[in-house]
Amino acid sequence: MLQLSIDGFYLSLILVYFFSAVFVAIGLYQWKHAVVSIHRFHTIRVGWGILWRLFCIICLAFSVLLTWTFGRSNTFIAGILVNDSVDYSNRGWSDAFDEMNAHIAKSYAFAKWKSIDWDSLNKEFKPQIIAAEKAADKAAYYLTLRKYVYSLPDGHCFLEGDDLGQINSAIGGGFGFAVIQLDDGRVIAYIVEKTGPADQKGMAWGAEILSWNGQPILMALDHVSTLWSPSPLATQEGKHIAKLNFLTRAPVGTTVSVTFCNPDDATIKDISLTAVADNMRLYIKDAMMGLSGHKIKDSDQAVESRILPNGYGYLAIRTESPSLSDLNPVGTVRKAIADFKAAKVSGVVIDVRANGGGIEEMTRMMMAHFIMKSLFYKQLAFTDETGRLRHFSDISIEPVAVNYAGPTAMLISNQTISAGEGFPLVMKSLNRGPVVGFYGTYGSFGEAAGRIRLPGNYAVIYPNGASLDKDGKIQIDSNNLMQGGISPDVRIPIDMEALKAICVDHRDYALEAAIAAMNAAPKK
Repeated sequence: MLQLSIDGFYLSLILVYFFSAVFVAIGLYQWKHAVVSIHRFHTIRVGWGILWRLFCIICLAFSVLLTWTFGRSNTFIAGILVNDSVDYSNRGWSDAFDEMNAHIAKSYAFAKWKSIDWDSLNKEFKPQIIAAEKAADKAAYYLTLRKYVYSLPDGHCFLEGDDLGQINSAIGGGFGFAVIQLDDGRVIAYIVEKTGPADQKGMAWGAEILSWNGQPILMALDHVSTLWSPSPLATQEGKHIAKLNFLTRAPVGTTVSVTFCNPDDATIKDISLTAVADNMRLYIKDAMMGLSGHKIKDSDQAVESRILPNGYGYLAIRTESPSLSDLNPVGTVRKAIADFKAAKVSGVVIDVRANGGGIEEMTRMMMAHFIMKSLFYKQLAFTDETGRLRHFSDISIEPVAVNYAGPTAMLISNQTISAGEGFPLVMKSLNRGPVVGFYGTYGSFGEAAGRIRLPGNYAVIYPNGASLDKDGKIQIDSNNLMQGGISPDVRIPIDMEALKAICVDHRDYALEAAIAAMNAAPKK
């Protein structure tokens, strides 16, 4: 129980513990030494006394639950101290936009790193905001705000609020297939739905797409919008993957012409396809497979582990946040490591391909089970009132009693983002084994503690904190060339062999590659 409580000790809750304990003690003392009163308000006083004592007990219990659940966190404290929230919701649309642009220009942690031209953004989008305001067109207002936010190449920038159905209108239709690009440049239909529009027109799995609406396929990809991605794309690689994902999405009823060639058939076919409503099913399936190169298991478990038939340990970490099915993910990792050691596994594969982030302290606590000595993790810096990044604290990882020192490999993908990118960051520092994947990580590792409230119940979220390396240089977050993230040490070739293994044979090809890479690596 001590270790469980340590897993979740929020330093910021010490005062809550203290005062809750004092209140409970006072309440118990008063209850024990209470003098019976015949005052007519005696019943009310007793009832009130019971209520506030009960409230104190609930506060104490809630604090214990938080500490047991969420993980101690220096960054949590930092998030409170440097929280940057402003409210322009009572302004007019154009006035609020001006204020937002000026504020975010000063507070955004990567303004210089990404060479953002705020004046150009204001000139581009403010006239559209003014026009939407004059016409009282909320849909146009939302669309302009989204374009503004998505011009910032950062996965930690968000626009909160009702999209008024525009996402579904823009990409709610599909053509019954999805594509991926091979390393040799070919664009392949790696998903073809049975009885879907493409299947009905003769397209087979593995077909090479040659042209789209009369344009060579790679040229057509250049014009695909990524505006409806879940968050802005941070790297050129991620943007290209998203373009492939959105190529086959369109408003319902949209008609396109496609030229393709089925595998083992030299015949070039020209067909016309009309987008049909698919409840975004194929889009979700494409996102689940295309970005990671494998089918991600749909599970609400934060952490899953098992010993593979070949004697290797497998540890999948999907998020660093507790859930009803797993209140203490750090404890789950610790138990997995203990089980692996007891079984004397040949090696361990840490899978963070589907890791969308969470409480970063948990990232460090989980990886502490793989280190043998203290390890520098990062410098934490936040923007000050002048817009400069100021050092906040140095963060390191300390080893724990239950650790694993054997062969290790780590699986990543373009879906590995935020606190999830801390895993390969540590893995690279350890030099313990290869980081393996088809793609690099998302490239967004900042501290999203900035929030701007706008008219219309909208809010813009952005990072006002950054992760720095030992030399004080920004790490992981993409730069002005949209280069960033963690690249794999072993980049798995994207070829027909890999696609057939994944889509036809339903094998976890990347996991096989990770084990092969681990076996080939020098033993340390």
